[in-house]
Amino acid sequence: STYMTLSLTQIAQQASLQNSQQAEALVRDMIADGQIFAKINEKDGMVSFQDNPENYDTANLANQLQDNIKSIIAVNEALRQVNQTVSTNPSYLQKTHPEFQRESRGGRERENDYDMIDSYDEDFKKAIAESMRSQ
Repeated sequence: STYMTLSLTQIAQQASLQNSQQAEALVRDMIADGQIFAKINEKDGMVSFQDNPENYDTANLANQLQDNIKSIIAVNEALRQVNQTVSTNPSYLQKTHPEFQRESRGGRERENDYDMIDSYDEDFKKAIAESMRSQ
C-alpha cells in the first residue's frame, strides 16, 4: 500500500539536487538497490512510496536469518583464532612489545626469549578469563 506520494520536483528540492531528472535517477537507483519501495509515474512525475512488501513471517526469511547467523558465528570464530595466533606469536610479540626484545643479563644474553613470552601469554590468558567473568 502507498503511504506517501511526492513529485520528483519535491524530491529534487528536498535532496538538494539540480533537477527532477537527477531525482528520478536517484529514486530509480534506490529502488533497484532495494533501499526503498516505490513506483515512479513518469506521466505526471510523481513517486509513490510503498510499504516493504516482505512478509517477515515466512520460513524462507527464517532460514535466511539462520544462515546469516551461522556465517557470522563462523567469521567470529575465525577472527578469534587469528587473534589468538597473532597475539601469542613470538615474532609478533618481539616486534610490537619492546619488553620482548633480547636483553642482557649480567653481561650475557638470555638463551631464548620464550620464558618472557610464556609469562606474557599466561598474563594474557588471565586477563581474558577475568574479562569473561566480569561479563
